[in-house]
Amino acid sequence: MLLTPSTEAVFLFGWEVPPLCIFSAIFGVECFGCGLTRSFTYVGHGQFAEALALHKLGPIVYLLVLAQLPLRAWRLWQSRHPVGAGPSEG
Repeated sequence: MLLTPSTEAVFLFGWEVPPLCIFSAIFGVECFGCGLTRSFTYVGHGQFAEALALHKLGPIVYLLVLAQLPLRAWRLWQSRHPVGAGPSEG
């Protein structure tokens, strides 16, 4: 939610986040994953048409990541509150 998307780049507090695609930097063409971060960011801002226009997998990946949050939160809670780890008697 801190990132601001555009069709060309992603910005953090107004500063452009440099592209991380080494394939694109070396060969000058987009790889299969180019646009995924921008698409993901558009979904986070509720702009689904723009997200799909940039990368078809962006909304799907977003939903998969979102679906992981409850499970990860539960496991983190369990690791900090193990069953049967009450005060020792004795």
